[in-house]
Amino acid sequence: MSAEPFTAFAFAVELRLPGSDRPLCEAAFCACDGLELRREIIRARDGADPTSVRLLPGAESFGNVILRRGMTSSFDLWDWWERVRAGLPYRATCDIVVLSPDLAQERVRFRLTRCIPTKLTGPTLNAQGNDVAIETLEIACEGVELVRPGTEKPYATPEPAVRA
Repeated sequence: MSAEPFTAFAFAVELRLPGSDRPLCEAAFCACDGLELRREIIRARDGADPTSVRLLPGAESFGNVILRRGMTSSFDLWDWWERVRAGLPYRATCDIVVLSPDLAQERVRFRLTRCIPTKLTGPTLNAQGNDVAIETLEIACEGVELVRPGTEKPYATPEPAVRA
């Protein structure tokens, strides 16, 4: 039995603040990119074999996720931006949910942890245009994990005692 491949056109974005099951905002986006995991490689020589190099995993980093052409009827994303500015508890969890082509099944969930907004771009205001309410929302995160269907983990990401 062959499995149906994942498609890139059916997805949802869910943003939540720690300890809340309520979405941070009610918004829909047309595009999402930048889901990227990187790992530094440490090169070490083995003393017993000076001609070969061993590769060791180093620090991980994650790309900024860019959500484009969003629609919303609330000010929640702007409020999130202001919480970050004010130094209030603000780290969100962002789930990017890949859906089946008929939107009936969740295929996989990418969970971005301890997210903060790094860029929020509004539309170009033009009376003859048809631009959307949010041109770009860029989010930085401290971690990315894959959540397979049926292995749901809670949304809450504890806020550390010291804010970075």
